[in-house]
Amino acid sequence: MVEYIEWLIIALLVIPALGLIGASFHALIMKDIPIIYLKVLKILGLTLTLLLSILISIELNNGTVIKDLVIGGIAIDGVSATLLVLFMVIFLVAGLFSLYYTSNDRFALFTTMIFTLQLGMILVLITYNMFVLFIMWELMVISGYVLVAFNRTEESFEASIKYLIISSVGSLFLLLGLGLLSGVVPSLNFADIASATGILDTMVGQLAVIFMLIGFGMTGGIVVFNQWLPDAHPAAPAPVSALLSGLVVKAGIYGIYRTMSLIIPDAVASNDGKILIVLGLLTMTEGNLMVLAQLQRKDIIDIKRILAYSTTVHLGYLLLIAGINTDFAVVALLYHTINHALAKSLLFLMAGYFLHSYQTRDVTNLIGIGRHDKIIGTTMFVGFMSLGGLPLTGGFISKLLILIGIYQAGSDPLLDWALIIAVINSALAFGGYLWILKKLVFDKPIDKLEENFVARKGDLYIKILFGVMALFILILGIFPQLILDPIINLLG
Repeated sequence: MVEYIEWLIIALLVIPALGLIGASFHALIMKDIPIIYLKVLKILGLTLTLLLSILISIELNNGTVIKDLVIGGIAIDGVSATLLVLFMVIFLVAGLFSLYYTSNDRFALFTTMIFTLQLGMILVLITYNMFVLFIMWELMVISGYVLVAFNRTEESFEASIKYLIISSVGSLFLLLGLGLLSGVVPSLNFADIASATGILDTMVGQLAVIFMLIGFGMTGGIVVFNQWLPDAHPAAPAPVSALLSGLVVKAGIYGIYRTMSLIIPDAVASNDGKILIVLGLLTMTEGNLMVLAQLQRKDIIDIKRILAYSTTVHLGYLLLIAGINTDFAVVALLYHTINHALAKSLLFLMAGYFLHSYQTRDVTNLIGIGRHDKIIGTTMFVGFMSLGGLPLTGGFISKLLILIGIYQAGSDPLLDWALIIAVINSALAFGGYLWILKKLVFDKPIDKLEENFVARKGDLYIKILFGVMALFILILGIFPQLILDPIINLLG
């Protein structure tokens, strides 16, 4: 008889599958059915997947071991369970915002792709086999490509093609790495990879790891290969930007972590771990320099492009701590992933609100918006300051954990430099966020704000959503143990 936990996992897979089928039927066949039914279906499905992921995490906390369930090759550990809950939260938030943001005539197609992306993302997190992970990875990438192009503008098509090309090249590296890895391990199941010895003793094994890290890293936003991010974010609808920054690039970090933990458990002492640390430092530095360059522009200062480059800064921190990969580092990795995903999703959704209500993403046309609308100003302040690491926000705690994780990892000169460079980058990022807040929150509102503002049905509902997200960011900073304790318990 199927156990309770197995039913939960089956339902977790079935609900998004039913959601995408229902949305597809509405888009292609049942167009006359009122759109309100599809909206209810979407929010119900996203809410149920979140509740199921929470229940699965509770079972793991209670000591249930989830391995080789349902269809074979399904497994959930503490890392995947934590990310599963986080990802479902972001899906629900983006889904709630899309009720306000997405036009009714294209809502069915949008909902279809959201459920497709969700199904691929769930399977990436809970699979127990690297090849199955690769297949679900492709489902995730293709769904993301369609969502980036969703607005059907020249800008969105160009960005989606760039995203598809870079992700496809990454997928080829990943597939090549898996092919090489299969020659030196009994199978591509996680347990067989972890138990195999001497993988890095051969040139084939070393190339396999390098190719896999490149493959995951191209989606995860490593330096040089992250140029799809600043193009995809401004071109995509705001809910999609939230999903790309909050989930898709985090899936790349998850793939890197999974590769490192299975093949190189003592990452900080290995060449591959040190390469990741260096790449993380280069990525965060590159991101900060690009943010500062955007702030100096004389034409258009696109807030979504700034947020996209900011994402690369935080991806640098995640790459850095993934390269260390101690037990403490994994906790820091997960906590920073949570804080960055929430803060960045909030800010991308706010950028969508600006475009919807003020018809612009240009910071120079939004000067003083925080004083013009106190709720928007307050929530924006919380979001940016969490990214900057201000005390009492979640970002402060997670950045502090990362710095402690670097300090505790050893006395290697590279780690000493990593700590210094990470602190400098944190200060640079904080300065950039203060500049943005000065323009958007503290400066006197310009006349264009009142002239361009278009009140829309649902504005109050959206501000409540922003307020709830900002409140949770503060809770993560003031009461971090509420989340840290369950994460530590899940990791065992």
